[in-house]
Amino acid sequence: MRDAFILLGLVPGADASAIKRAYAQRLRKTRPDEDPVAFQALNEAYRRCLEIAAGRGDEDDEGYHLHADEAEAAADAPFVADVPEVRDETATAPVADDKDDEAPQFIRVRFDVHDFLRELHERAQHDPAPALDAWLRGLEPLYSLELKRALHEPVAALLADEEPLPPQTMRLIMQFFDLDEVSQGDDWRRRRLAERLHLAQESLALEQEIARYATPREKAVDRLLMRELLGPRHWLRRLFLLLVPLLPSRALHLARTLLADYPNFAGERLSEESVRYWERAADRDSLDWRRLMVAPLRVPFYYLGLIGLLPMLPTGGVHPLQAMATHCTVLATTLLTFVSLTTATRRLAEHLERERGWYPGLVYTGLWFTGTLIASLWWPNAAIALLVAIGYVWSLPRAWIEHLVVAAAMASGAFVVYAFGRLVVDSGQTDALEIVSGAYAGAIPILHDLIYARFKRTTLDETRRQLGWLGKIAIAQVLLAMAWPLCFSLLKD
Repeated sequence: MRDAFILLGLVPGADASAIKRAYAQRLRKTRPDEDPVAFQALNEAYRRCLEIAAGRGDEDDEGYHLHADEAEAAADAPFVADVPEVRDETATAPVADDKDDEAPQFIRVRFDVHDFLRELHERAQHDPAPALDAWLRGLEPLYSLELKRALHEPVAALLADEEPLPPQTMRLIMQFFDLDEVSQGDDWRRRRLAERLHLAQESLALEQEIARYATPREKAVDRLLMRELLGPRHWLRRLFLLLVPLLPSRALHLARTLLADYPNFAGERLSEESVRYWERAADRDSLDWRRLMVAPLRVPFYYLGLIGLLPMLPTGGVHPLQAMATHCTVLATTLLTFVSLTTATRRLAEHLERERGWYPGLVYTGLWFTGTLIASLWWPNAAIALLVAIGYVWSLPRAWIEHLVVAAAMASGAFVVYAFGRLVVDSGQTDALEIVSGAYAGAIPILHDLIYARFKRTTLDETRRQLGWLGKIAIAQVLLAMAWPLCFSLLKD
């Protein structure tokens, strides 16, 4: 209360006549077009002092506000406000009497809210922020604090309901109409303004990110990836990205990163067709034909790249081009089968983990182990090596020193099975005995971890990091291997 009187150069308790004279004198020195902040403070102090002098002052008075229904009606009806008439002091005019200085002169202005909001929206969309700021400060009706307060709700509704404006423009409008401070006590439109400002900032950040990828400072491959995601589709560019290893996964990673960082605008800014294509072509868990054909599609190009090695390849007496076609077909079929099987295995493991709670590593190992046993019917030596490798890979989470114990358990187990198997099988069945020995060696760490986890009530993931009983199993099998000559001599006698 005291600050308002001090600003007018008065003592608390001055009457309305003194307040009007003091305001008129200071109004000549404080012009709204030169110092709008000081003018607004002076106008606030003047009205505050008048209210106090009239007995209507209140320490917590916050001024005039439009309610929701009044704000809607204000958009369709002109607003009438008292606006101080600012005279040009540079013009020559006769000296006024003291009676003319008793109160400032006001003019009645009819303000069309609807036209103002329409023009404000148009200028906010097309004009730069400095030009919009100059236009707002040049509107004399907005010198009235009563009018600016009455426009709070219509302007807030405009910013909240229309498309997001540039962040700098939104901040300017919110600051000009005192809408930049949003608290829990404000209504939903005020909170909506904060959301709109966040959306505007997100939209601007996305455009800046896209523009960064267009600069020469970025790698040519990164610029190519961004152009692919933005569209339109270009088949030569897409074919190049498919043929180069790792580029499909990079395209998918970039698309997912943009969609995650800018969820409200990236979906509209990026090409829906491009994003959907790379989701299907680069997703490791997808069985879509686009992904399955990536590896076979690369085979002929890689083969042609090694054309210098063509004379070294076996042709079987056929034309080199015919041999090349045969080799490409075999390689493409092999790659297609491998990609299909690995993808199907991964999807099955995820399904069993989600539905049954099965350990994914056990599913992978079991499927590979079973497939290798089937393949041993045609390629026994390769199958034996792969069975042993599967068991060793299962034990990789253990410490490196424990790998020696695992290897000893697997080697001694294979020897024991093969040695004692020779005592009961014919010499013509040694191939099958070798496969059984290799399967046993590979299964030792897997079966051990299953039994140990069940007995100790721990998870397989924890058991794979422990040595468990493998040391004792290795010692027992070594002892059996040492006892094999004695057993062999007894059975021979």
